[in-house]
Amino acid sequence: RARRIRAVQVHVGDGNGPRGGVDKRCRAEIFLAPRGEVVVDAMEPDLYEAIQHAAKRARTSVFREVDRRKARRRAA
Repeated sequence: RARRIRAVQVHVGDGNGPRGGVDKRCRAEIFLAPRGEVVVDAMEPDLYEAIQHAAKRARTSVFREVDRRKARRRAA
């Protein structure tokens, strides 16, 4: 499945700045070969939790998309 990934971009940020709150955000964009992308977002009170949550969601989403593509190829 790793061969299907062309590039990954990760964006992290703090929505409220020094005011705090559940606003630490991690957005991951995974670009698949030959085309297509998977985008996931996670917001948590802690930046490391947001990154971990986004990574888990990205893994699940990429596996699901690759499996869908395999199933379409088999059906064709």
